[in-house]
Amino acid sequence: MAGQLTFGWRMVTVATWVLVFVAWSGVWKASRELGIATWWLGPVGSPRPFPVLLLPFIAPGVMVALALNNSRRLPWYGLTAAAIGLAIGIADLGYIRRLGYVEIALAACGAAVSVASLSGRFRAAADDTVTTDEPVAAADAQPAR
Repeated sequence: MAGQLTFGWRMVTVATWVLVFVAWSGVWKASRELGIATWWLGPVGSPRPFPVLLLPFIAPGVMVALALNNSRRLPWYGLTAAAIGLAIGIADLGYIRRLGYVEIALAACGAAVSVASLSGRFRAAADDTVTTDEPVAAADAQPAR
């Protein structure tokens, strides 16, 4: 159980990455409505292959699945997913700067929740027993009362 998120933080993580997923679809819709293509969508007349079109949605979808399955190291996976979103956003700065900024903001939101969720992890119980190789001297022992 050590390393897993508490129930509350898992639900915050799920909600965040579901919203990031929905926001990526908003970027897709805005790109098509404005008629300006992001690198992962391509122009309307010649769209990118289907796996490339889904690239921004893979990391948030995987994060939701991992959070619902109570995966260990979830904050670290979240930071990885945010890094993927950041890379996509940085690549889009060369195509359409405004949507690139939105994509970077989405990655920052995912990263912020992932960093915050580090505080909501279960930790291993501390070992309260003291083990030493030295015998306890009789003079140090407390008398029984």
